[in-house]
Amino acid sequence: MKLRFILLTFILLLITPVISAANGSMPAIAGIRLEFVLFALTLIGLAVFHHKTMIVALIGLTAILLAKYVFTDFIIVEHIMGLHPHAPHKNQPQTEAVSVK
Repeated sequence: MKLRFILLTFILLLITPVISAANGSMPAIAGIRLEFVLFALTLIGLAVFHHKTMIVALIGLTAILLAKYVFTDFIIVEHIMGLHPHAPHKNQPQTEAVSVK
């Protein structure tokens, strides 16, 4: 019973700070981006519910993807196919690494 109270208090402390978001970026809780907070909660869930690992991991993945989809211009198909604008295209020349001797 006391452990539940401590966990509930910890969750409320995470939720109560003001959630701030800039133009089209991921919101932050106390200066930490939401996706990292969700990832940390997923790891805590895996540690606590280690007998339900797959379910907790899939719920965490879903929560992170939903947050990215809702708060940013994230398009999952472009990232899976490698079509997002940060990836170099096939026609662009690749820069070679310069070795230092």
